[in-house]
Amino acid sequence: MAGILAAALAGPATGAENFKLAITGPFTGGSAPMGSSMRDGAKLAVAEINTQGGLDVGGKKLVIEVIERDDEAKNERGALIAQELASTDGLSAVIGSVNTGVVLAGDKFLQEKKIVKIITPAAG
Repeated sequence: MAGILAAALAGPATGAENFKLAITGPFTGGSAPMGSSMRDGAKLAVAEINTQGGLDVGGKKLVIEVIERDDEAKNERGALIAQELASTDGLSAVIGSVNTGVVLAGDKFLQEKKIVKIITPAAG
């Protein structure tokens, strides 16, 4: 995860004390087991990093702030969430979703803002 976060840090600078990371996926509905597993694993890694003081960026520690959004495995919902996240001040990266259609529906909004997007293997 550290390498992925380092790539995200090369993106838009925020000047903030926090590193904003969004986690999106189906946390309810039929695909919830995949989405919840992905979210819980990411949050476990974030907790470990934050317990150690956060990300070390140029000698400065940044605490990772997690933003969660349930896309319900619906393409339309994924597009709306991506639009919202693309307009979130200081957002550095997005992890998710687990459904290909959901990822494709909202990808353009994040690309326009040069926000790093990390998708799981299930999202082809």
